[in-house]
Amino acid sequence: MVKGEKVKSNDSGVVSLIFGILSIVSILFTTFAFFAPLAGLIFAVLSLIFGINQNKISKNKWATAGIILSIIGIISNIFVGILTYNILTNFAAQVQQQIQQAQQLQQLQQEALTQYA
Repeated sequence: MVKGEKVKSNDSGVVSLIFGILSIVSILFTTFAFFAPLAGLIFAVLSLIFGINQNKISKNKWATAGIILSIIGIISNIFVGILTYNILTNFAAQVQQQIQQAQQLQQLQQEALTQYA
């Protein structure tokens, strides 16, 4: 190796691929943790950054695969995040409605008891 010559490393490409895989796998954990799409989105963005960085140094299949997985991860995590948000807000609205109905029923029962007492 000549002094001053750049060593063409593959590290960023491999990291890009691993983060891309993690971004897609994180979608599976959405049922256990509603913040999983956010973690997946972070992994996907990091994967994209490392993949682009590797392509600037030297193009290889690891970086290309990482970039492709990161794009899939970004799109799917945004979709799952929006879907999770909608499900949680609908569930919260239904719970709130049930609480209001229970309070109204309790109030009617109290009124009936005071009326006949």
